[in-house]
Amino acid sequence: MFIVRRKYEMEKLLKDIHVKRQEMIHLGIENGLNNLETIRVSQELDRLILQYQNYKEQNIIKLFFMKKRFYEKEYRNRKSSIFWRILVTGFMK
Repeated sequence: MFIVRRKYEMEKLLKDIHVKRQEMIHLGIENGLNNLETIRVSQELDRLILQYQNYKEQNIIKLFFMKKRFYEKEYRNRKSSIFWRILVTGFMK
C-alpha cells in the first residue's frame, strides 16, 4: 500500500511538473520572460521540481537503509548458522 501510494504521488508530481512547464513556456511566448505571471509560474515549477527531488532523495535513503538491514540480518543468520554447524559437528566427532 505504501509503495503504491508513493509511486502514485511521484507520477502525479511528474505530471504536474510537465503541465506547469508547458504553462510557463506558453506564457513566456505570449507575454515574454520578464512578465510577472511567467515568473510566478516559473517559481511554482521550481517548487514542484524541488519537491520531486526531495521525495526521490528520501526514497533512495529509505531503500538504502532497507537493504542495509536486510544484509545485516543475513550476516547475523549466516554467522549463527556457522556457529551451530561447528557446535553440532564438534559433538559428532
